[in-house]
Amino acid sequence: MTIGVFAWYSLRLDGLVCFILISGCTAVILLRSSANPVLLSMMLQYLLTLQNFIKYTMGNFGEIERKMVSAQRLFDLANIPQERSEQRQVDMKTWPLKGAVTFSDVSLRYRPNTELCLRNLSFDVAPGLKVGVVGRTGAGKSTMSLALSRIVEICGGHIEVDGVNISEIDIN
Repeated sequence: MTIGVFAWYSLRLDGLVCFILISGCTAVILLRSSANPVLLSMMLQYLLTLQNFIKYTMGNFGEIERKMVSAQRLFDLANIPQERSEQRQVDMKTWPLKGAVTFSDVSLRYRPNTELCLRNLSFDVAPGLKVGVVGRTGAGKSTMSLALSRIVEICGGHIEVDGVNISEIDIN
């Protein structure tokens, strides 16, 4: 906890304990003639230790809540959609043979509810050709490499390497 949050927390708990102590002292004064003095003194003694008990208990509740955030994150990670598993196997010793890359009407978005980052991108790279991608910030240079390496799955079109659609290849 930060110092400001801890100070706010302590002030509120101290106010609660003061209210309880004032109520207990008032009860002792009102009941001094009719109740057993030993019981009243024990009540006052326990009320004085109440402040530490409440701070300790509330601190533990806060610690449990902070630790449960980690558990919640693990449950959220378990619900992330996984890659498709019914994909064809390619012999990695023979593919890719030449290295021809074809982007055909590729569209990509990073999350399902966002707008497209790449819209209908199409180009061919001949085998053995060295290509440099240039453009201003936000033009989609790194997004093309993310799509080619399948770090982000495309939502439209297809990418072929040596005539094989890479979205049909098993990621493993």
